[in-house]
Amino acid sequence: MTTLYVTDLDGTLLNAQGRVSSSTAALLRPLVDRGLALTIATARTPATALDLVRPLGLHLPAVMMSGALVYDLGTGRPLATRSLSAESRSALLTLLDRAGRDALVYCVLDGRLVVFHRAPTCDYARSFIAQRSGSPHKQFVQVEHYGQIPLAARCLLTLFCLPCPDLPLLEALQRLPGTHCLCYADEYGRGVTAEVFPEGCDKGAGVQDLRRLTGARRVVAFGDNVNDLPLFAAADERYAVANAAAAVKEAADGVIAANTQDGVARWLAAREGGSL
Repeated sequence: MTTLYVTDLDGTLLNAQGRVSSSTAALLRPLVDRGLALTIATARTPATALDLVRPLGLHLPAVMMSGALVYDLGTGRPLATRSLSAESRSALLTLLDRAGRDALVYCVLDGRLVVFHRAPTCDYARSFIAQRSGSPHKQFVQVEHYGQIPLAARCLLTLFCLPCPDLPLLEALQRLPGTHCLCYADEYGRGVTAEVFPEGCDKGAGVQDLRRLTGARRVVAFGDNVNDLPLFAAADERYAVANAAAAVKEAADGVIAANTQDGVARWLAAREGGSL
């Protein structure tokens, strides 16, 4: 494989309604069927990402959960995971119980993806959980406190749904051992998202896995938000959509049309439409 194209989903490939538009599908599905090496790098889990990209017929390994999981879209099986150490896990769960914020802890338990959370306190958290519950690919479990999460559960990602920035919380998260934290505005205007990962886990690390698994010589990346900066750093060529954050545009080699204008699909059709 010479070139692998890797795109973020929300705010990049997906439209304002969080879906693959019919025009994006019409442009990309024929290219994928003819051999375009296209995959995704997303903060989403397979539970929501798989149905969203189904119209495109993608089949290559993909970066999920911002690098905590590399997932084979063709076979539907995990290829790699990154989880917190015992020390980091203990420190994080203690902080969660003290902070009293809406946090969702994504774990692998008995071979399944399980999301532990307390009763949500803000609309962002309520809508986030409601939109994702009921999937066969993951289970939401409400607990009274995070110490109830079984020791056997491997923690891959903790996601905070915040109604507004919380600087003291973010500073506390940054001090956790063996972790790193990203904070960014939610693409759909519901609030602020903060994500805590194992140290060394991000979309860039996931891209290195994709190179190894696919044999790609070059990676071309598309993104819109600050959690795409590690993806850009690991790519050979990178493009920001017109609606991207300023820092993402500054890190890009070029700016393409917005997600609401099928920017990624139009760019790929123009570049690869006649060469496949």
